[in-house]
Amino acid sequence: MLELIKTEFSLQLVPTDKDALADAPTIEDALEGFLCNGWEIIRPEDIGALTSGMIISDDVTRDDDSDQITKLGRVYWDDQYAIIDALAELQAGRTVEFVARD
Repeated sequence: MLELIKTEFSLQLVPTDKDALADAPTIEDALEGFLCNGWEIIRPEDIGALTSGMIISDDVTRDDDSDQITKLGRVYWDDQYAIIDALAELQAGRTVEFVARD
């Protein structure tokens, strides 16, 4: 469905299978293969982020007992969430870019 390409300043979500993406009801469903393999969605309130945009990372360590984040590396944020529907863009065959933050 998607290919994720990390750059110095962003994460590019590149659609590779528009037909499979057409069946995805949410961006989380479109990212499911990655979310099952090391990537996770970070709730903004868990890191003090003042946004409603999606934040994802593949560099998160959580406490086994409390599930609190104990270490967080680079995160990728959908800074255009209020302007652009990332899922609709992907379903149309267009690349979506999330901004990188350390």
